[in-house]
Amino acid sequence: MSASADTRAPQLPVRRTRADQLESNRAALIRAAAQVIGQEGYAKASVGKITALAGLGQGTFYTYFTSRQELFDILLPELGAEMRMVLNQRIAGASTLIEAEEASYRAFVEYVIAYPGYGRILFEADTLAPAASREHARQSYAQHIERLTRAWEKGELPDYKLEEIPSLSAVLLGLRRYFIRIHMAGYEPAIPLDTFVEVSLRAIRCALSPSVPGGRGRSA
Repeated sequence: MSASADTRAPQLPVRRTRADQLESNRAALIRAAAQVIGQEGYAKASVGKITALAGLGQGTFYTYFTSRQELFDILLPELGAEMRMVLNQRIAGASTLIEAEEASYRAFVEYVIAYPGYGRILFEADTLAPAASREHARQSYAQHIERLTRAWEKGELPDYKLEEIPSLSAVLLGLRRYFIRIHMAGYEPAIPLDTFVEVSLRAIRCALSPSVPGGRGRSA
């Protein structure tokens, strides 16, 4: 054998199990549905368009879902879980609640800008996939309230009572929802996105800082 001969073991092809293929197909259908709905809306998201974009036959669709509506009803919660994973990674190193909320908000803004169809999926779900809308809201608020509650227990929110935490969460998450709205094409009146982000971050700091003007203190 010559000195230059390659003595490494040959690379064997990786065999995918049936379970791997099933999961891959399901993920492809969800990605395709998100793209079609983000561009054209739920009403025009036909099974044919979704499967064509996913590179699968229409019959394969019904291996996973009994109808378009069944897919619609899980789409937004799955996208929300993906988004929360990205946001949680961003705040992993935060040492205070304010740092975490600022980092989470910035990551949210970046996500929405990177995936402009997310807004259409979110807002149309209110009427065309209400089950998905409710579940997405439940999951988002539950995680956020849990984070705020942990901070409250550590004394980071002295201006709030425990029963006010859900309302505080609704206000903070409302800033995110409104960012999506003004980011969508055709929103009026036009608001500069960078200005809205900066004002939102200032509002977050003000809301979470102890003893801000107007703060009542926990004992009020």
